[in-house]
Amino acid sequence: MKVCNFGSINADYLHQAPHIPASGETLAATDLDQGLGGKGANQSMAMVQVGAFGCSGPRWGLAARVA
Repeated sequence: MKVCNFGSINADYLHQAPHIPASGETLAATDLDQGLGGKGANQSMAMVQVGAFGCSGPRWGLAARVA
């Protein structure tokens, strides 16, 4: 099955802190991690897991303008 996915793909930044800050408290992050997020990224991963193939919106849109 061919599926075309339209949604955002973002970079998520995950900051670790020693505890959940209280109201008005400022904490320094102890670690930083980066990962993929956004509706488009989640949908693309689900497509792969069910065996579908296709394209994601931004690449498809660029290809349509170039063609």
